Amino acid sequence: MTGWKYTHTPEYRRKLVLDSTDKRQSKYKRYLQAARKMMAVANVHDGIVSKVARTDANYFYNQLRKLKKKKKR
Repeated sequence: MTGWKYTHTPEYRRKLVLDSTDKRQSKYKRYLQAARKMMAVANVHDGIVSKVARTDANYFYNQLRKLKKKKKR
């Protein structure tokens, strides 16, 4: 996850995190991997970095929920 900074825009930060995941995996596994990476960053840091990382992690978890709903249909 090189290049990730809390000062970047949310779209760019999330793109960097997704680019750092294994591209051979399914979309579901890549989003899960990205969410876990962001939670790890949030747990290590404090202050604004933690808040931004947790927000990004929640975004990926929400995307996972959407993917699950699509699969069930």
